[in-house]
Amino acid sequence: MRAPVRPIANSMAWRDITGEEPPPTPVSAGLYTEFGFPWFDLCDEGKADIKGSDVLGGVKTLKEIDEEKGFGVQHNDSPVEVPPQQVKTIKNESLVSDGSW
Repeated sequence: MRAPVRPIANSMAWRDITGEEPPPTPVSAGLYTEFGFPWFDLCDEGKADIKGSDVLGGVKTLKEIDEEKGFGVQHNDSPVEVPPQQVKTIKNESLVSDGSW
């Protein structure tokens, strides 16, 4: 049995659906946690990292671009304490795959 499909609402649809202003973007880890959304823990700590893409290796982060342009910190990057009941563990590796490209 498949899980129900949950559509993603853009900011205009969010207002129409909820009657409220959408959360600020990008959604911070703190706000995500505050709303009780799940964090996922894939039990793969023992696996090695894969080699990064040479093409994507040169892409700057938004923080780097903001710093170059003289902007201050745009959001709070401080660590977030996630309650254990909010962490969902994925133990069955067959549930997550690379896919066929």
